[in-house]
Amino acid sequence: MFKSRHPFRIIALAFAALMMGWLTSGCSSNGKKVDKELAQERAPKNRAELRETSSHLIDEAVNVTPDQKMRLYALQLKVRNEIDEANEESLKLKSLVVKNLISPDYHETKNRVLKSRIKKLEGKKVNLVLDAVDEANKILGRETARNNRILYDFIEPRAIR
Repeated sequence: MFKSRHPFRIIALAFAALMMGWLTSGCSSNGKKVDKELAQERAPKNRAELRETSSHLIDEAVNVTPDQKMRLYALQLKVRNEIDEANEESLKLKSLVVKNLISPDYHETKNRVLKSRIKKLEGKKVNLVLDAVDEANKILGRETARNNRILYDFIEPRAIR
């Protein structure tokens, strides 16, 4: 029979495989639900309308305390400012790309650097939004407690020994 000097690694790998199977089994039905909601959702005309709508949703939230609302507004303002700064930088980079493309003294290496910075900046903007979603969940008390509990139950007994 197979013997390992690190039985915890085997158990951890088996647990990880089990969790991946569990997580991916729910993704398909959730993906379909999201697709259905997305098809019915009206897109905001612009960022101002999106901001107004999100502020209105925070205002009208019933199960959110005044403190949570204030923290959500602060988060919204912080993220909005950071995204605005990133958008300004992105526009400058895109302008430099156009100038470089039109220039008789075109430099491919400069173009690659500009494209790389644009990609990095766009990734930063996505991360700002996704991190804000995580932070909002923490503010609302939804700090993925279920996942933390599963991992705690699995790892903690070993740490005590």
